[in-house]
Amino acid sequence: GECESSTEGDGGMTAKEYMKQAKILLRRIDRKQKEADALRQKLSVPQSPDFSDMPKAVSPTPNEIETGVAKIISLEEEIFVFRTKLDSMIAEVNNNISKLDNSDMRDLLTKRYVEFKAWKVIFSEMGYSKSSAYRLHQEALSIIKFGTSWDYVGLDESSNM
Repeated sequence: GECESSTEGDGGMTAKEYMKQAKILLRRIDRKQKEADALRQKLSVPQSPDFSDMPKAVSPTPNEIETGVAKIISLEEEIFVFRTKLDSMIAEVNNNISKLDNSDMRDLLTKRYVEFKAWKVIFSEMGYSKSSAYRLHQEALSIIKFGTSWDYVGLDESSNM
């Protein structure tokens, strides 16, 4: 929906900006997790021996293990930082959503901004047409405040964190 904007003049972040930040964080967490898992597997499973006459190093060398473990630890620290940031963003939005009187609005915003569900999924789960869901969404966004002052540290797409 192109309708995820608000005109708050308090340095608040719009719903659209929130979704963009959250998606960047989710992608980063996923990428780092995959990297850490791949490393873990590489370190724990001996490479299959090659049945040639040449002697093969079947297991990673102590040095490879040390480097790998250090890399895993640093990846996990980064994952933790991103996850903590994401969790605090979600918690703040969730808290604001819970203050809405209208339970349909609460449901809709929770599915969209806490569970990050696609609009199609939301329409079908709530039994709404596209237009009524968007209308409800607009109404809800005119009431609710998104994040007050999330910092954007290192959250631009281009940074390779």
